[in-house]
Amino acid sequence: MLRGCLRRPLATLGISSATRHSRHLPYSPNSLPWAVLDQKACLPHGVVLCIRNLAHVAAATAGSVPDETVAAVRGIGPPRTLLPPSPEQQIAIDTLLHTKKNIIVDACAGSGKTTTILHLAQSAPDTRFLVLVYNRRLMLETKQRIEDLGLTNVTVQNYHTLGARYYTSECATDQGLKRVVEDDMNIFDNMELPEFSVLILDEQQDMTPILKRFVDKVLRDKGFIGHNRQAKAGNPLRVVVLGDRRQEVYGFNNADSRFLSMANHPEVFGYINDQEWILADQTASNRMTQSNVGLTLNHAMLYVIHMMT
Repeated sequence: MLRGCLRRPLATLGISSATRHSRHLPYSPNSLPWAVLDQKACLPHGVVLCIRNLAHVAAATAGSVPDETVAAVRGIGPPRTLLPPSPEQQIAIDTLLHTKKNIIVDACAGSGKTTTILHLAQSAPDTRFLVLVYNRRLMLETKQRIEDLGLTNVTVQNYHTLGARYYTSECATDQGLKRVVEDDMNIFDNMELPEFSVLILDEQQDMTPILKRFVDKVLRDKGFIGHNRQAKAGNPLRVVVLGDRRQEVYGFNNADSRFLSMANHPEVFGYINDQEWILADQTASNRMTQSNVGLTLNHAMLYVIHMMT
């Protein structure tokens, strides 16, 4: 973080100024020699701002976030209850409960996308949700949290496991999904796709054209849309898409973050129903914990001391 600031104009910073919230530092500034404490260093202005901002964040986070709460937010361990929703998460919840609108959640890393999904399901216990995630790891983690919370109105699959469970074992690969779509395969005999009236698509920045076509196929087989991709009259389906357009990881696999940012367009998912779409961004990350801040600030202060001596 500091390295990128080294080319900025110079400014001065005193040790006493940077360590104003000394109780939150991983060492005691009072243990430094007075000759060091009294000095000021001529540092790049960006470095000065970083150090001061980190000290402020350390002061703001210290003691306010219990370790078990941080663990719950980050999906570590089995939280039995959900944290109260953030104001940004509450927008998505209120939209689900009090409107018929579809929802786009463009969320930064660590802002709690999975927690938002759980809040949506918990807030509407009489509504059936189908949650599709990109990979198996996220599917298993989400299933575990749903089980821990005792939710019974949510089905979680990734695209390949959904295809393998209901269409063909070949769906373990994208080629299998492609065959299901192009051959318009029927589901297995004596099998029915899960019931749902809210479709939640997670990690949408990593969606690919074949995954999109597979979703269309599932919705058609459920009777939500016709073969010409026209929504059927009285279609009750709601759509919630979540992701982070800044974290497109699978571009090499034809992933396209526009499946997230343009989800409301008719050529993406806007055709599914005639309802409006609302954008419910999540901009606050929960991953900058006190220990992260302390470690970074410690290195920053050691850099200052090195510059002074």
